[in-house]
Amino acid sequence: MRQPELSSFLLKLAATLRPQLADYPERIASRVADRVHLIELTTVTHFFARDKLTYAVADGRHYSVDYSIAELERKLDPKKFVRIHRAALLNLDWVAEVDWRFGRVVASLKDAQQTKLTVARDRVHALKERLDL
Repeated sequence: MRQPELSSFLLKLAATLRPQLADYPERIASRVADRVHLIELTTVTHFFARDKLTYAVADGRHYSVDYSIAELERKLDPKKFVRIHRAALLNLDWVAEVDWRFGRVVASLKDAQQTKLTVARDRVHALKERLDL
């Protein structure tokens, strides 16, 4: 193999071995009638599902989004968002405190309302892992 061919081959090989960076969204859309409101994911404290709808919570307001919790879990950056309940997805950047009292795990958020979210027993391990606890 000649030198230029070897260099080209090695560059292609390195590109295939290098982990591909996932392209995660920075915003999510909330549709209300004919308007679309774009919400920065850095401002979203959590997502929750209720009555067959999914909501993003940001700046103390609830915004309806077109994705299920399962779809959001696949779509969003797993380093930032973790599923803590079958109906809740938490933004780890907003966690202020985790309380392990009375056999329950509750995550307290840094939002103005000091929201408290109960973590399902089967999701505690994932939360602890993501928070390096």
